[in-house]
Amino acid sequence: MKQQPDIGLIYPSYFPEDFGEKVTAVIQDERLNLYLKREEPKIWSTVEWAVPGIIAAYILKPYFESFLKEAGKDHYNLLKQCLNKLLKFSKNAPVETITSSSSPDKLDKENTQSKAISIYLEIKDERKIQLLFDNDLKIEDWTTALEEMLDKIQESYLEYPNDELSLDLESLNKDPNGDIFALINKETKQWEFLDLRRMSEKKMEKNK
Repeated sequence: MKQQPDIGLIYPSYFPEDFGEKVTAVIQDERLNLYLKREEPKIWSTVEWAVPGIIAAYILKPYFESFLKEAGKDHYNLLKQCLNKLLKFSKNAPVETITSSSSPDKLDKENTQSKAISIYLEIKDERKIQLLFDNDLKIEDWTTALEEMLDKIQESYLEYPNDELSLDLESLNKDPNGDIFALINKETKQWEFLDLRRMSEKKMEKNK
């Protein structure tokens, strides 16, 4: 990709060839730089939290800074419809995560986050937030939380760096290539933000 797309969608090669086109039909626009890719399943050697879902959607900085200003709120609502469709498709999708044989400890049996889908949102400072969706929650919890997050992102681009989201992320990894995760709290249904260090600390506390 020579130019960063507005939106990217990556999905496995065993999906129908026209999967990407069908899912994104509602957001198609001649002005939209949309990147679709089918790829072979990968074996991951990283920690499980950092493994993308078999469907990975990327909403990137150019979408918020350029395209959305031109296309307006109507397209933003269409984007929400598109992502909600992906969530509903993924909610009950059977998934098996394959990791390197040299890294059998990478899988956390207590991790209930969906491995079917990840949604990545690029924020103003170029960090990417990987949204995780807990299988123990209902699809309504997923879609409600997603809409709230998208509204936070839009507010962040308008009011950066004094917006609520930027303040929530202030203490986390500042590296644009680092990992920031957003999890839906099972009790409050609100988003929680962690980087790999915080994620490890959270897991250690749970195992005490």
